[in-house]
Amino acid sequence: MLVNLALRNELESLKEKMAKTSEEIKSKLDEREENMKNLKKQVENKTKCIEELQQEVNKLQLEIENMNKQHKEAVDIYQKDIETRKVNENKLHEEVEKMKLLYDEATMIQRETDTQCQHKITEMVALMEKHKNEYDKMVEEKNAELKIYKIRQQKQSSSERALENLIKEHSRNRSPESEKKHKSIVSEEEMFKKLYKDYPQASQLHPTAPKKTPAPSNVKSPGSALKLKTMRRMRDAGWTTVSKMDRKRKMKEVVKFFA
Repeated sequence: MLVNLALRNELESLKEKMAKTSEEIKSKLDEREENMKNLKKQVENKTKCIEELQQEVNKLQLEIENMNKQHKEAVDIYQKDIETRKVNENKLHEEVEKMKLLYDEATMIQRETDTQCQHKITEMVALMEKHKNEYDKMVEEKNAELKIYKIRQQKQSSSERALENLIKEHSRNRSPESEKKHKSIVSEEEMFKKLYKDYPQASQLHPTAPKKTPAPSNVKSPGSALKLKTMRRMRDAGWTTVSKMDRKRKMKEVVKFFA
């Protein structure tokens, strides 16, 4: 625009000069004819220069229009990008808010879970302590029962050894005299009475023990032989019963201990 204005001003100046020149030519036609030609040439050159400048101006205008168009397109692109980023930013803000809510909810759930777990742990510890106390008490009871069982076993072993010693002594001291056999039979009766006293279950299996009768004068009499045979059967039956009872008691103790 400034160039056009300058050109226009220059053109106006040239026109004024041409007007003045025309007047001078008219007044001085002969003298200035040659100058007129030069001026015409100058005007032509100027006109040509103006045309060239006009072409450049047109070209610059096109470039400016193209630049304006490109600038507008770039502005539109940037505007769309800004709008898209705003939309994405809003979505991100919404996602952040959702994540905050989820985090708060998860934190609350975690706290509740921790509290419940703590209660459960406390209950389990208390239950374990209870079971431990019960187990310790049971172990103490089992140890006491085991001690009692060992004492009974020792008593049984002592009774067995005493019985074996009596049997051996009886077999060594066997004599044809009826008095010695009678004493041996009486000793076995007393021993089995003691055995039935220590183990009442054996007396229940053989409740009817033969009554003690006076020793006959003759050892080889049928009554004495029958009594001796009966005592031997009682002795065998008593020890069989004691062994069975002891084995059952052992099995019960083992089952109770591992229950």
